[in-house]
Amino acid sequence: GFIEIEVVRKSQTAVIRVSDSGIGLSEKDLNFLFEKFQRGKTAVAFHTQGSGLGLYIAKKFISFHKGRIWAQSKGKGEGASFFIELPLDKNLCSKTNTKLKK
Repeated sequence: GFIEIEVVRKSQTAVIRVSDSGIGLSEKDLNFLFEKFQRGKTAVAFHTQGSGLGLYIAKKFISFHKGRIWAQSKGKGEGASFFIELPLDKNLCSKTNTKLKK
């Protein structure tokens, strides 16, 4: 499998994408994945440890920084992508988009 990380700078934000070729997420899992004490049903079958707080806490930290986090997946066996978008300091931003990779 693979894990791919990409950072794209937009005019006033940075978007971080982490993608994998893992077990994927169902549409149902995507709807509650960032809630407290929730875990993807497919992940529970493979990884029995965990409290279901990691993504919930990540969402809270990112929200405190006026950002957002979300996930996308085409379904079971199709991997998943997680995105984090954070505002950049206006003094550090240029007027053009710059794409940064690895």
